[in-house]
Amino acid sequence: MYLERISLTHFKSYESAAFRFSSRVNCLTGPNGSGKTNLLDAIYYLSLTKSAFTNQDAASIQHEAEFMIVDGVFVKQVVRSGERVGSGEGEELENSIVYDKAPHYHTADISLLTTDDLKHEQITVSLQRGQRKAVLHDKKPYERLSEHIGRFPVVLAAPNDTDLVREGSDERRKFFDGVLSQLNPEYLTALLHYNQLLLQRNSLLRQFAERNYLDDDLLEVYSEPLVERA
Repeated sequence: MYLERISLTHFKSYESAAFRFSSRVNCLTGPNGSGKTNLLDAIYYLSLTKSAFTNQDAASIQHEAEFMIVDGVFVKQVVRSGERVGSGEGEELENSIVYDKAPHYHTADISLLTTDDLKHEQITVSLQRGQRKAVLHDKKPYERLSEHIGRFPVVLAAPNDTDLVREGSDERRKFFDGVLSQLNPEYLTALLHYNQLLLQRNSLLRQFAERNYLDDDLLEVYSEPLVERA
C-alpha cells in the first residue's frame, strides 16, 4: 500500500497544493519553513483524521481561512481469496504487506502489479470553523471515525519524539496506544471505552471531593468496567 497523491486546501501553510508520490521511497527536500513538516502532518491527518502536533483541529486551518480540505488516494494490492503473494515466510518486508489467516507475512513489489491487481481508495477530510469534522471514504461518510483507524497505518518520526525517552510514562503510553490502535481494532475499541470511563470516574471523584462525601457503590459502577478494559 502507498499514498499515490494528496491535495491540500487551506491546510496550515498551504493555500492550495497537490503532490504525487512513488510506490517506493519518497524524499521531501526544501529550505526551512517551506512546508515539509506540514505536508507530513497532512499525510498523518489523512491516515488518522487528526494532526500529529495539536489536539485542536481548527489549528490546522490556514490563518484567516474558514475551512480546510485534505484529499488523497491510497493504492492497495487486491488479494483474492486463497491467493498467496511473495516468496513466503521470512521474505524481507517491502512495499505492501498481505495478511492471510495464518500468522505469516507475504510481500509483493506493488510497482510491478497490473491495474487489475490494485485498488484505489479516496479519503477526504474537511473542516469548517465552528463545525464538526467530516471524513469521507470513497465519497461516503463513516458512521464512526474509529472505523477509519488502521485502514491506512502510519507512524510519524519527528524531532519531538525524544520526549518518549526524556518525558514521563504518559508520553510512551500515548505512543504505543496510537500504534497498537492501528494494528488491532479491538484494542482501539477498548481504549476508547477506557478513556471515556476514566473521564466519567474522575468527574465523579471531583464531585465527591467538592461535596465531602464518598459513595463506594456508585464508584464501583465505573471502577469495575474500567479495570476490565485496562
